[in-house]
Amino acid sequence: MKHKAKALLPVLWIAAFCLSIAIVPVSWITGLRSADHSYGDEVAPPALMRDGRINTGLPQDFEAWWERSFPWRSTLVSLWNRAQQTLFHSSGSERVVVGRDGWLFFAETLPDHTGSRRLSDLDLRRIARTLELEREYLAAQGIRFHVALAPNKASIYPGQLPAWLERWLEPSAPARHIERLGAELAATAPEIDWIDLETPLTAARATAGEHGLYHALDSHWNQEGAQLAATVLGAAMEVDRDALDALAPTVWRHDWPADLARMYYPDRVTHDWQCYSDLPQSYQFTRAVRSLEDVRFATLAPDGSGHLYTIRDSFSNALVDIWSRLFAAVDYDRAFPHALTTAAASGCDRVLLLIAERSLASWLEGTPVLPAPLRDLETVLPSDRAALPALALGCEAGTGRRGELGHLNVRWRGDDALTRSVTRVLVGLGGDWYEAFPLCEDEDAHDRDITPGFSLYLEDAAALEGLIERRGEGLAGAELLVESDGSWFRIN
Repeated sequence: MKHKAKALLPVLWIAAFCLSIAIVPVSWITGLRSADHSYGDEVAPPALMRDGRINTGLPQDFEAWWERSFPWRSTLVSLWNRAQQTLFHSSGSERVVVGRDGWLFFAETLPDHTGSRRLSDLDLRRIARTLELEREYLAAQGIRFHVALAPNKASIYPGQLPAWLERWLEPSAPARHIERLGAELAATAPEIDWIDLETPLTAARATAGEHGLYHALDSHWNQEGAQLAATVLGAAMEVDRDALDALAPTVWRHDWPADLARMYYPDRVTHDWQCYSDLPQSYQFTRAVRSLEDVRFATLAPDGSGHLYTIRDSFSNALVDIWSRLFAAVDYDRAFPHALTTAAASGCDRVLLLIAERSLASWLEGTPVLPAPLRDLETVLPSDRAALPALALGCEAGTGRRGELGHLNVRWRGDDALTRSVTRVLVGLGGDWYEAFPLCEDEDAHDRDITPGFSLYLEDAAALEGLIERRGEGLAGAELLVESDGSWFRIN
């Protein structure tokens, strides 16, 4: 009997191996495959030829297509992740981290919590200067500017993170980006209306209901957390508090399609708890909207007051119903880079910039669209520019257009520490001086690879195009002054 069992074992292994090979062609022939609820668009099959030439990227194209199109992929991924979570209390996914009590966290946010991915103090100073230039532009149009970061779930619920993460934390955890940016704005750009959301959300965590302020299986705040954030933001924007309180959600339902669970178990839609107000809709969209993920849309409310323009990301989805009821008109914009000229042309009386904490670094990778402000050197420099010391920095420049504006984008060349020390840039053109944004626009935005440089927009696009003969060459016909470590220098 034992001999028969031993003889049968290789047969079973061979059968399992053959079945694993056969499942692919059989699935394609029959069309049978598991449902896939994961995020991402369909990937086209790899092509041998592209644009009349042999496709040299065929291996990469095949890998991307195969990873997305493998039959029964979603079922196998879900089974693997569930086995990892059940047997080893760990995650089988690079994008999702399994925490305590079954909570899921977006892996991309953990470096913000542990301090392993930190923006430098100079990076934060460049962000502060960029925000100040945006505030200055909007103020000249009579528009108020409010800025806030939506805290990562890990920032509000660190106790739900996995136990193994504690050994990666230093004895004294470093201050997070939200705290440091708030301090930098208070020191160098005090006129910006910076709204702290982390403190009130953390304070309310202990008294929140059983479902908390953030979804357990989703990366965002739930409607109760969003209502608290709206109360804090509304106070800064002088919204009617009674009208805001009347919108408080009261009905909990287990029907929210959780985004992290959808990443982790792509073969199904997993629901989380969500709170609803169940009020009749009192506003209308100005055009057909496919989803709240649309890049731009707007609402009108006959009983609202004021005109809000909000630059946002997915965290603001839970605020759409609130703002649309409170304001007579709201423009929702998630285009990147942020188009301040579009906001100014909308007729709004205030702009709210609300982005997730995890996306803060992106503010150093895209030039806000607005004309560069003119500067009087006598009010900026401590002495005549001819007396300023020189700084050994080269540059690579490129020009382009965005709408009616010309765009100059420059990357510094030289010692890395020196290039990253520049926090303000003045550009002299034809006798006029303009202040540029102290950032270089990255062609691959949101990749967290911050390139040192500067950029600006001008209405005279031809003046910028005349600065360089070919893309990548240095500037010709422009003077450059930079501030580094609190002192001004000339760039020869």
